[in-house]
Amino acid sequence: MRPHLDIFGTCVVANTLVKQILFVINVTNTLVNISRWALTLSWSSLARTATNPAHERGQVQYSNVSRAMACYVTRSNMIEQLPSILDASADPPILFDGTTRLYVSYTCPFAQRTWITRNYKGLQEKIKLVPIDLQNRPNWYKEKLYPENKVPALEHNNEVKGESLDLIHYIDENFEGPKLLPEDPTKQEFATELLSYSDTLNKVNFFAIKSKGDAHYEVGVAYDKLEEALAKFDGPFFLGEFSLVDIAYAPFVVERFKPLFSEVKNYDVTKGRPKLTKWIEELNKIDAYTATKHDPTELLGGIKKRLGLNEGPQCPLQDVWQGTQLLAIDVAAATGLIKRARTSDELTEKEIFCVYAKCLARNSVYNNS
Repeated sequence: MRPHLDIFGTCVVANTLVKQILFVINVTNTLVNISRWALTLSWSSLARTATNPAHERGQVQYSNVSRAMACYVTRSNMIEQLPSILDASADPPILFDGTTRLYVSYTCPFAQRTWITRNYKGLQEKIKLVPIDLQNRPNWYKEKLYPENKVPALEHNNEVKGESLDLIHYIDENFEGPKLLPEDPTKQEFATELLSYSDTLNKVNFFAIKSKGDAHYEVGVAYDKLEEALAKFDGPFFLGEFSLVDIAYAPFVVERFKPLFSEVKNYDVTKGRPKLTKWIEELNKIDAYTATKHDPTELLGGIKKRLGLNEGPQCPLQDVWQGTQLLAIDVAAATGLIKRARTSDELTEKEIFCVYAKCLARNSVYNNS
């Protein structure tokens, strides 16, 4: 065995190990800096939310950190501290004790419809929020409360009702506060048509997002219909004034479909649709809606995962974990070869070549990172 081959192979392995270690350190430092920045941003956003006027609060982006630590809702000079999420380990509230409860998930658009309705009518004290962890649901929720095991659900007058479109009607008709459907028969008829169409719009959007090809035409037709609907009455909303129709569409169009199509399909659903653009702007001025908005990164990440759209680059944390695992494997292999070389144990060319090839491959990864 030629000594210079052993020395050369050892040097390559050592050089690559150093680069790998430096890479993991650099990415870890980057994650720490991002975390510090996110925490600062979260608290600054929270402060602005509590002090800014309504039209400015509508523009605040709610971060996961701020929502988890201290998410407050402001409406009519009332501050609401959102309750903790109940998972499988949580005990149930005292069910059917006369308390009206709205069971939701902070990330579910269907539940968000009922949450917005409750907020707009000023029912924060009359209807208690009970957030459920949909990924780790309590057994009592299905067994003792709502056999369908979905959200939203409303516990009222010793009964439990479900289905978001039914519930927003029920809350509007059976509780005090501003009415969310006008008395004009023409507008009521149009509202019925648009509420029925909302499910169709959702199906068209989800199908288009999951499709491999260009789905701009099908989606364009759907959003052209919304643009035409927004032009029917005077005012920025579907019925002129804010109503149940806007509540039905907002969680899906504004927070999910618009950013998803922009990111996944490079398609702007508001382009060439000024009425739709104005509608979104006006929605973001309504506290009852903005108080329910979730961290967009977490929200879209969860949707893409469920739809199988997470085929892009992994997040930095995954890179660090996988890099650390590969580093441990390389260290073990390289250490074994170095020990054998130091004890004058003859190394075969195949052994050195295998480690050398792996190191070259790793080098290309870390040099391009």
